[in-house]
Amino acid sequence: MLRYRLIILVVLAFLACASAPVIAASYAFSSEDNGKTVHVNPGDTFTLSLKENPSTGFRWIMETSGGLKTLQDSYTPSGTGLIGAAGVRTWKFLVTGTGRQTVSGIYKQAWMPTTGEEARYSLELISGGMSVQKPVESTKFRTYLKPELYKTIHF
Repeated sequence: MLRYRLIILVVLAFLACASAPVIAASYAFSSEDNGKTVHVNPGDTFTLSLKENPSTGFRWIMETSGGLKTLQDSYTPSGTGLIGAAGVRTWKFLVTGTGRQTVSGIYKQAWMPTTGEEARYSLELISGGMSVQKPVESTKFRTYLKPELYKTIHF
């Protein structure tokens, strides 16, 4: 009887460990990341912050692929107190799908035709299982490098 209880405890402990939630990562991107490709996982969140001046009619017109969900879209005016000064538009996204995902946009006045001369922004995200590459050894921890992003796993 004791043996069966021990087996049940071991199975329950294994199931508890196997069902432990994966910690989602959070990233921040800006105009400096324009054109980059980054690796993410479903459940990760990221923010994108770009300068914008809606008082002159110029706004970012953004598009996302189906595996991304917009959680928040906010504008913070400049702190200068000047009328017409550019502020910062910030979007928060949740990665919901796998595969190649994109965020892209053009900066223009909505009522003007698109000429191809507008400022553009694009970010490609490759979403899927953790892309672990060659580890770098150390006495205290092992670092796994991901393209564009670095993640440290402590043992």
